Parts: sequence; structure tokens; C-alpha cells
Amino acid sequence: MVRLIETQMQGEGHLMINLAMIKHFASGQDFVYVGERSQISALNRRIAIKNRNYIKVQHFAKKWQLPFYVIYHFFIILKQLIASRSEDEIVFTSLFPVTHFLVKRFFFLSSAEKYIVLHGELKQIEVYSNALLKVLGKFLKQALLHKVQHLKYVVLGENIKETVVSKNWLQPEEMVCVEHPYDFKDVLEKVKDPQHIRLAVLGSASFNKGTHHFIELARENRNPKLRFEIIGALADPKLEPLLHDQIKYFKERFVSSSDYNLALSRTDAAAFFLDEKEYAYTASAAFLDAVKYKIPVLAVTNSYFRNYFKKYGDVGLLFDDYISLKEFLLNRDLESLIAEKNEIWQSNFEKIIAQNSI
Repeated sequence: MVRLIETQMQGEGHLMINLAMIKHFASGQDFVYVGERSQISALNRRIAIKNRNYIKVQHFAKKWQLPFYVIYHFFIILKQLIASRSEDEIVFTSLFPVTHFLVKRFFFLSSAEKYIVLHGELKQIEVYSNALLKVLGKFLKQALLHKVQHLKYVVLGENIKETVVSKNWLQPEEMVCVEHPYDFKDVLEKVKDPQHIRLAVLGSASFNKGTHHFIELARENRNPKLRFEIIGALADPKLEPLLHDQIKYFKERFVSSSDYNLALSRTDAAAFFLDEKEYAYTASAAFLDAVKYKIPVLAVTNSYFRNYFKKYGDVGLLFDDYISLKEFLLNRDLESLIAEKNEIWQSNFEKIIAQNSI
């Protein structure tokens, strides 16, 4: 028997990852799923869960609530450890860093093999935007460094595993790698504009993601066939003064999934300007969106993209830096390149989809 526990998310939060963990650890056998009622309801729409335990999850706790959040989940996890004594495996599909740090000292309560799924919180150890995230990163690092028996961590990509090993936080034998899962179904029919080549950046727009480089590229472009679009919300208000009439974007702060998918279906190529630090510890939903619609990728190289290109074959082109990418787009015939390479790129997209779809 396997026990899977989601202590942080409600509704469809972590849905794809939790489905993947059920598939990876409980395929063909009975399991118990512990989570918030709306989370279990969302999972039940995809897979039948006959053994379930409901818990209350406080999602997006306010700062003053954090001590109570930690204490509450600490005792939930202690209860689950005791309940799992007669079971083979217990999988924590997510843990808050402070709770992770504290409860690991009590893992001796259960002899079951234990697994903890690591998400984007890994980034907080070295890359953080405020004092609270810095503190949480310190707790997470100390949690990783505290060694106990019968425990392995699940990381969502080979590049993440390599990064964690290079930092000496964990050793290879302490980790299980499961490529980040994704729902590649329900794709809209592609729409081709014979008059233009539509180049887009995908997902929320910000300086961290290099969207300002894309905006600058659109301003310098002299190719009348090339059209530029930001497909996603403007997450950083500081980008707004840089925008101009040579680039299409959503003015709303929230982009509906229907509008987002419709824009993807009309896109010919996707540009990614992120550097190494942005994807050293986490997967890219925007890249997986490009895979879903088989949109050729033109990206600044990093370990995340290199991993996919090495494992499945090229699905576009990688560049040493954003200047090289920009120069290529300003001076090369993108339409001819896509026509020349598209058959092999489409075949490699199919490989990614076949092996990682939920």
C-alpha cells in the first residue's frame, strides 16, 4: 500500500504532478490519497480514488498565519507517519519548507520508504525576491542537508538533479527523477497565417524572463512578415512603458485559458530569453505549452532546454546568449528555417508528448 499526501494545494494546484506521482508510485496497486476535498475532487475527474482521507489545506497563508500554518501541517504529517507504519511507501507530494525542516526529525515514526517531491521552492535557496523567501530557502537547505534513512527526493527534471548534486545538497542516490508531467490533450487546430510569421514569448511577461529583450527585438525588426506577440499577462508593470505598436499583447492582468490556447494555435515560433538561474531548479510550463502546440523553440541555452534537446532531439535552435538569438532573428529568414527543419522538429515533439503526457 502507498500513501500519497498533498498538504499545500487546493483544487487543481499541482494536479499534473500529483497524477504523475500516483502513476509512478501506485500504478497497479491500492493507494491512499490524503488531501484537501477540492484537490481530491479534481483528481477524481481524471482517475478513480477509492481510498481517500480529507484534510483542510490553508493555501496562500498570510504572513501572520505562517506559524499556525506550520504547526497545523506538522501535526497532520505526524498523524500520517503513524498511520503509514504498516504501509510500504509514503509520498509527500509537496511540503512547506519550515514544516519539511521540522518533521524530518520524526520520520523514524514510520519504517515505510519515504519520498518528498521538490518543486520550485528549490530556487528560494539561492534566488529570492524578498526576506521571507530567503528565510524559507535557509530552512529548505537545512532540511535537505539533514540525512535520514528510508528517504528519497523526487525532482522534476535531470537538469534539476544535476544542479542539486553540484551544490552538494543531495547525492544522486538520494533522488528519483521524474520528468515534469503535462496534459498534452485538447489541442486546438493550428491556424496558419500565409501572410505572416508569428513569433511569440509565452507565459507571464517580466524582466526576469527577459521579455524586455523581446520588446526591443520587435522595435528593431525590419522584416514586414514577422509579427511579435506576448502571449500571457504582463506580470511586471515596469514593462508597460517599453511597449509599442510593433508588438501585440494582452492588456488584461489575467489571460483566460481559452484566449491563451487560441493565441498558441496561431503561433509559428516561440522565443525564450531566460538564463540558467531561472530554470536551474524548476520546469518551464511555457516550454511545455510550446511542446503541446508543437511550436518551434528559439531559446537562450540553459540546462533545462539542453536536457530536452539531448534526450528527445532538437525542437528548435539554442543560442549562447540573448544577443546571438536577437541577431539571428533580425538577420535570418525564419520562415525558410521552419520549412527546412519542421519535419524533424515535429517528430521530436511527438517523442516528448508520448513519454510525458498525463
